[in-house]
Amino acid sequence: MKYIGNKTRLLDFIWESAVASHIPAEGTLIDAFGGTGAVGRHFKEHGFRTISNDLMTYSYIAQYVTVYINKMPDFHKVSDSGVDGVLAILNNEKLKKEGYVFTNFAPSGEFHRQYFSDDNAKRIDAIRDLIEDWNRQGLLSKDEYYILVYALGDAADFVANIAGTYGAYLKIWRSMALKPICLKAPSIVDNHQQNEVYQEDVNALIPRLQADVLYLDPPYNERQYAPNFH
Repeated sequence: MKYIGNKTRLLDFIWESAVASHIPAEGTLIDAFGGTGAVGRHFKEHGFRTISNDLMTYSYIAQYVTVYINKMPDFHKVSDSGVDGVLAILNNEKLKKEGYVFTNFAPSGEFHRQYFSDDNAKRIDAIRDLIEDWNRQGLLSKDEYYILVYALGDAADFVANIAGTYGAYLKIWRSMALKPICLKAPSIVDNHQQNEVYQEDVNALIPRLQADVLYLDPPYNERQYAPNFH
């Protein structure tokens, strides 16, 4: 997922720097400004108990799915085929609706903006509403609900017609933006630890926690994350 200042390409360097500081083999990491959860997820994959935090709701959901959850739920109230069956329903190309995303972010919408193709915008609207309907009907657990919301956000970002952030759309269509949106199951890693995720002010949160590694990667400019990532 595209994100300002993401550390995806630096994960090995960050991990090796921590190891060089003689951290315990199975310690605890606090990632206080978690973003998409890349650093926390990397430490989790190395067996660390991981505590992740971010004020942004979409960041909290990303971290809840990839850091907190250790096991893919079965989605039995929606499909007998688990997450694959649910995603097959959501990926049906006939599932379309002219809603919020189409109105505000598609060429044929009210504002004629080309963040998403008309077809993908309609599908995003329909998929999001169906997920919400399932949740209101009590068909999804919290884990299942967040997994589907995360999968939609990740898939939508993949077909977005942007260079890096949603501050502006491209005037010429990216080839990827013209492909049909396709939700995929997120990779869930079980580190056999009780991981934690928070959505709090870091100044209030940190004094309540203990860990072997405190990773701090705060915003480094005045650009607000919310309008750049919806």
